[in-house]
Amino acid sequence: MDQVVGHDPVAKTSSELKALRNIRTFSILSIFGFAIDAFVAILALLSLPKLLTSFLTPSASPVASFSYLGIELSLGGLGIAAALLMLLSFVFLRRGYRALKGVSKEFSSPYMGVNMFFVGLLVIIIGTVAVIPLALLRASAIALSLSIIAVLVIGSILAFIGEILAIIVGPFRLGTYFNKSTFRTAGIMMIIGIFIPFISIAGVVLIYSGANSVLRITSQVV
Repeated sequence: MDQVVGHDPVAKTSSELKALRNIRTFSILSIFGFAIDAFVAILALLSLPKLLTSFLTPSASPVASFSYLGIELSLGGLGIAAALLMLLSFVFLRRGYRALKGVSKEFSSPYMGVNMFFVGLLVIIIGTVAVIPLALLRASAIALSLSIIAVLVIGSILAFIGEILAIIVGPFRLGTYFNKSTFRTAGIMMIIGIFIPFISIAGVVLIYSGANSVLRITSQVV
């Protein structure tokens, strides 16, 4: 049973409905992203002995070489697909928090968190690309290394803090606002997911369940 906090588990405004639909879409895309990541991890573990053998004892057979290359390209392609799905999911999460921010200021932090996450990624990408001219100009190895480290550290910190606000603080705020313990449990799963990454998928599934439940209750009431 969900304990009453002050709100019925019903979306009462168009902004709330829009937000929940976007958050539900975020969770669906994230579930697919996690599923692809898990598949890649399993495939990589199964293929690891063959790949290591190919590096240590190169085969004279071109068929075998193409086979190993195909495995590597497949893993890389799936990894990129998973990353793109995750990025797209955060676009929908941002839309959801933006809609809720207009209704309640308690969602300002999660909304800011998504923005920080994207800014962090942008810093990493732009900073990494900007390092290329330094390398071409034959800058000192020490300066180049320090530049790369600084960019990665700053970008990673921004992205990490943003992720905490978006997928940990956000679900707790959703749980309080919509009076759904499912969201709060999702936040707990996300905290555990920091240390055991694949536990995060349970949190994402619970976010989907919570958003879908509120939307379903709303449709019955309306």
